[in-house]
Amino acid sequence: MFFDRLNKLIRFVTLLSGVSTISTVLGKMGEHWVLASAATVAALSTFDLVINTEGHVRRHTELAGRFINLEKRMIQAGKPSEELLTAITAERLEIESGEPPILRVLDCICHNDILRAMGYEKSSDHYAHIAWYQRLFAQWFDLREHSIKSC
Repeated sequence: MFFDRLNKLIRFVTLLSGVSTISTVLGKMGEHWVLASAATVAALSTFDLVINTEGHVRRHTELAGRFINLEKRMIQAGKPSEELLTAITAERLEIESGEPPILRVLDCICHNDILRAMGYEKSSDHYAHIAWYQRLFAQWFDLREHSIKSC
C-alpha cells in the first residue's frame, strides 16, 4: 500500500512538472497551445488514475504467474491420480475467482482470432459478427453483447 501511494505521488508530481515545462515551451507559441497541452495531459493523467492501468497490469501478471505454476504442476505430475486432479481443479477455480468478470464481446473477439489462427475461412458460420463500436469498447465493458450471434 505504501509503495502504491508513493507511486501515485511521484506520478502526480511528475505530471505537474511536465505540465509546467510544456507550458513554458508552448507559451512562446501561443496561449491556445498551452491550454490544449495542459488539458490533454490533465485528462490523460486523470483517466489513468481512475482506470488504474498499472493495477490491471499487476493483476494480470499475478494471475498469469499463478496459471503457469498450475500448468507446471500438471506437467510434473505425469499420470495424475484422482486426488491430484481434484486438487488441481480446486486450485484452478480459486485462481479464476480472482479474475475480473468475463467481457463477452472481448471473449468473442478472441474466439474469432483463434478461428483465424486455425485457418477457418472468413465466411465461416463459426465467426461472431462484432460491430466496430463493440470492438472499440471491448477492453472496458460489454456493449450489446446479446446481439452477437454464433460465439
